[in-house]
Order: sequence, then C-alpha cells, then structure tokens
Amino acid sequence: IAGTVSATNTDMDLGAVTLVAAATLGSGSGVIRIASVTDGASTYTLTLGTAGQAGSVTVAGTIDVGGLVTAAENIAVTLEGTTTVTNATTFANKSGVNLGNGGDTFNFTGGVTSTASTTTINGSANTTNTDATFGDIVLASNVTIDTDTGAGNIAIAGITGGTKNLTLISGAGTPTVSGAVTDIVTLTLQEHAASSTGAVPFQDADTVTTLPTFAPPY
Repeated sequence: IAGTVSATNTDMDLGAVTLVAAATLGSGSGVIRIASVTDGASTYTLTLGTAGQAGSVTVAGTIDVGGLVTAAENIAVTLEGTTTVTNATTFANKSGVNLGNGGDTFNFTGGVTSTASTTTINGSANTTNTDATFGDIVLASNVTIDTDTGAGNIAIAGITGGTKNLTLISGAGTPTVSGAVTDIVTLTLQEHAASSTGAVPFQDADTVTTLPTFAPPY
C-alpha cells in the first residue's frame, strides 16, 4: 500500500499489509480491520483514519513501521499484537486507545503520545530514551512503562489500576503522575540500577497496596 486508500462508509478488511511508501487508511463510518502491517526495512508512516472517520480501527497482529499516527477523530483504535515503531507515535484519536490483548509488547522507539483519550494497556509500553506521555490510563493486566536508561520522561494524567501491578522505569528521566491513582496492588518506581536517577513526583491522591523502591539516588 502507498498513499491514501479509502472506503466510503463501508468496512475495510485487510490481511497482511506491506507499506511501500507512507500510507493512510480511511473508511468513513465503516470499521477498519487489519491482520498485520510492516514496511519491510523502510521507515514509512502509517496513518489510521482520515478526516470525518467514525469507524473504529483494529490491527489484530504485529506492526513494524517507521511511524504511526491516528486521525484526530472520535474513533477507537485497538492494537492487539507486538508493535515496533521507529519514529514518534501519536495517538490523536478521541474515543480510546487499546494497547494489547494479552501481555503484548509495544516498542515506541521514538516516543509515544496518547493524551486525546483514555489508553487501556494490556502489556508493556517501551521507548528508547524518549518521552512516553499519556492522559488517563487503565491497566488491563500487570503493566510496565519503560523509557530506558536515558532522559526519557513518563507523564500520566491518572491511573485506574483494576487491582493490577504497575512498574514505571524512566532512568534519568522523570515519571510524573498528575492525577489520582486508584486500585493498584503493587506500584514499582524505577529499578535497581545506577541509571535510575529521575525524581518520581505524584501529585494527587493515590490508592496503592505495596510501594517498593530501590537504593539508587532517585
């Protein structure tokens, strides 16, 4: 696929997709379902949704692309497989982002922003010394958010724990939660490594059963 591929208010069902250039998929009020997406060894960007998109978007399998963007429309986007994105990822859609359906790994190497709606995470979300910025998040499993050992910051508006565990690792960066934290069983901050030096501010009421920390100077 290359360029813009659109359906007019009808469903779009695709098997394994290979990008040969930057591509945009749109379906109006129809839903988009994709088996998997790759751009080979290239760094092409995939945009999910177009202006006026109302149908949801689901990628059932793996994603390995250069960039990933979602349209700033009232749609839900669900990624159900292991995902690797080289450049910055932006979820601009406004009706929910669902990451994983059973312990999947999401490697947003260039950073990730998902602040336009609630993000539900079922697995782990990683960056490589780049920022991970979320609005409210919901834990659908035990979750790790890890920005590696450098200066990648983690910012989260609020957390609904669902009686799950959450680990936040930001190395020299700062993990900040600006809103309430509820129903987390174990909240682990940073890791036992010399690279863990970033401060850990929580700025609202927190309900956590266990709060382990480690010896490094953060």
